[in-house]
Order: sequence, then structure tokens, then C-alpha cells
Amino acid sequence: DILIEYPQLHFYSLSTNQGPGMARQYGLEHSNGMYITFLDTGDYFYENGLQTILDAINENTYIKLYTFSYVYDDKNILSDKPDDKTIGSVYKRSFIEMYKIHFSKEGSYANEDYGFSRACKLILDQWERDYFTDARKHIKIPVFYEHIDPKSLT
Repeated sequence: DILIEYPQLHFYSLSTNQGPGMARQYGLEHSNGMYITFLDTGDYFYENGLQTILDAINENTYIKLYTFSYVYDDKNILSDKPDDKTIGSVYKRSFIEMYKIHFSKEGSYANEDYGFSRACKLILDQWERDYFTDARKHIKIPVFYEHIDPKSLT
């Protein structure tokens, strides 16, 4: 029903379960936006969450990575500062492509996201040391809800 209502959206599916990293990589390869973000099953943006992120992007288009706060049970803030998770970040596509950052098939499901976000962090740390001080921005307003299932890796 959602795809019918929003024809600009496309649904892609892997033929076999290859883990969250490969699913994210497949989505990345099949998308065309200037900015990329990821959500897991059960996660959602609050009503004005995307607008809050878009406002930050419009104010600071030179920034390569935006991180944002999020909650996990409608009242407890899970993240109020940047971390090394892929979820909770918006990446500038040109930055990802310039450095050929990708998700790896190697390792456990839990390590796939870490490698991607860690690579971004290390490159941005270098940028901030060598070029300018603000290559990333943290939005301190919770903009999305992360569903945590104790029986799941995500």
C-alpha cells in the first residue's frame, strides 16, 4: 500500500539473508539520494524527525556526517552523543563514494555496521585534524525511535 501511495519509493530484496551489512550495501548501491541513512525493522522517525535532519543539512551542507539522538522506549534516550553505530547517522553520499566506504561480508552481523561507521569516523577524524574542524554535526534532539529486541542482533 505504501509503494502504491508513494511511487517514487522502490522496494528491493535480497534473495537470501546475508545479514544487515549486505542488505545496507545493496540498498546503498540501488539508491540515488545525496544523503543516506539506515533504519532497522521496528525503527521509525518521529513525525518531524526527517524535517529536523533536513533543516540541519540545509544549514551546514559542507558537513559529511550528521548524527542524531534517539530513544528506545519512548522516554529513555539511548544516544545523546555521537557513537560508532551506523543507525543514528546521515551520511553524505559523495563522502562515501570518494573514500569507497562499504559494508563488508566479513565477520559477524554485529561487526558489519561497526566497520562501516568506524571507517567514516577515522576518515573524518583525519579531515578535522588536517582541513577544518567541523566535518560532522550532532543533532541533540531525538528524531527517531530504535526498537530493541533482546532476542535479536539488531
